[in-house]
Amino acid sequence: MKNCLKTQNNFFKEYTTRRHSILIELLRHESYLSQSSCSLCQQSSGSYRCQDCFKSTLVCAPCCISTHAQLPFHRIRMWNGCFFERTDLLTRALSLDLRHYPDDCPASSISTDTQMMDDLNISDQDDNFADEDQPTESEQTMHTGSRSELIIVSSNGIFKRSVRWCQCATNSNHYVQLLLHAKLFPASFKNPKTAFTFEVLDHFRIDALECKMAAMNFMNKLQRISDEAFPSRVPVRGTISRNRVLMLQRCAGPLSRITQGLQRVARSAQSY
Repeated sequence: MKNCLKTQNNFFKEYTTRRHSILIELLRHESYLSQSSCSLCQQSSGSYRCQDCFKSTLVCAPCCISTHAQLPFHRIRMWNGCFFERTDLLTRALSLDLRHYPDDCPASSISTDTQMMDDLNISDQDDNFADEDQPTESEQTMHTGSRSELIIVSSNGIFKRSVRWCQCATNSNHYVQLLLHAKLFPASFKNPKTAFTFEVLDHFRIDALECKMAAMNFMNKLQRISDEAFPSRVPVRGTISRNRVLMLQRCAGPLSRITQGLQRVARSAQSY
């Protein structure tokens, strides 16, 4: 029985015999493939690679954008002639569509003049309000059918994304509802500029329970994941070290209780 157990030295010896081949495969992921054409359309040259997709291959910019329409929080790298570097391709070209389906939208019979406002790029990036210091409901200006930019905090990092709101959104409650439908928890219920994915809130809850990780350390980790070499380039507003930590703690609590309540209801239903 003792002969069947392997010690740490045994595993290390097995690794040393394969170390060279392992390093070659690891370096292969950082090199430019000899097949430079796009692996999807086979027409344009491929210079983009997703760091989070399984078995990521080289693709062109249009194919990269189209394949990440439902995966908007992946990290994209671009070949610059020497190495793969971080790129803001999805930030510039991808827009999160939070509109209702036509049959579900209360304002589906909107006029053509109002529909034209969808093409406007109304952003709140120049607004000086912090997420926890918002104007009152009467002081806010809601933009029907507008676009704006949000800071999205996900398990893959922190991103700035363009958001296309539904034409029926006329007040803060509508905006919050659209975010929740997309599994995004707003950091503010009055004028949201930051949102957390449900996934990252669950991730933080488990890290806090099992690893005793503080919210500050968790946010620092996400900044490193976003850009390990230059975390200061991560798209954040203001004092992230304080504000985002408070938001993370504030948002993770309610979602955790809701999730646990739904799990208890599901277990009770299965017992009958």
